Amino acid sequence: MRAILISSEQKHCEFETGQSVVISGDQHHHLTKVVRVKVDEKILLLNGMGLKVITKILSIDKKSVKLEVLHSEQIEDKRFINLFLGLPKRDALELSIKMSVELGVKKIFLYESEFSQLKISHLKKDRLHAVVESALIQSNNPYQPEIEFAEKLEQRAGSNLFLLSPNGTQNYKKVDNIEELVFFIGPEGGWSLNEEQEILSFGAVELQLGDHILRTPTAVAAAMGYGQSIIHQSNN
Repeated sequence: MRAILISSEQKHCEFETGQSVVISGDQHHHLTKVVRVKVDEKILLLNGMGLKVITKILSIDKKSVKLEVLHSEQIEDKRFINLFLGLPKRDALELSIKMSVELGVKKIFLYESEFSQLKISHLKKDRLHAVVESALIQSNNPYQPEIEFAEKLEQRAGSNLFLLSPNGTQNYKKVDNIEELVFFIGPEGGWSLNEEQEILSFGAVELQLGDHILRTPTAVAAAMGYGQSIIHQSNN
């Protein structure tokens, strides 16, 4: 189903069956000029905080689209996985963020590591938000992940930490109490020795996911699969 992320002014609104909703601005442009919706077509509204609202288009004009609410539902937040990314190149970063949104990551920490070619100062929050929004509506994910710029590795020190490394000696760990899982994924050049030692000093488990060196987006997908398997095993 086609979806849009509703405006900040509407994010905290309540939506009741039969209620009319007017969409304007960027969302109107997206619906009418990009995807070219038609009257009676169903549209999914997302607020990024778990709300899913199924609507039907009543009318379309040059400045707005009028919708009727058919059903709304607050989805339980079952996200447990966070990513701590050493900044890769820009294209790899954006693809990693898209995949993180589609796969249901809760929080993404961006860190300028020793081998990062991209600098935190070169990132534009508006661009990152646009990447997240695009992936959110493409995947119909009701939850928008937080993105935070991390100044220190210890910003995510805690329990259930995993360091992805080609030198890792473990490929599985059973977790008894899942509140969150944090995966440290380095840039193209990997983590430096000092960075790896610091992450391991937090109690992180060093993981090797496969026999080959993974690109950052591939490592994100592999980490999410590993994390989901941990959650599944721990719940059984």
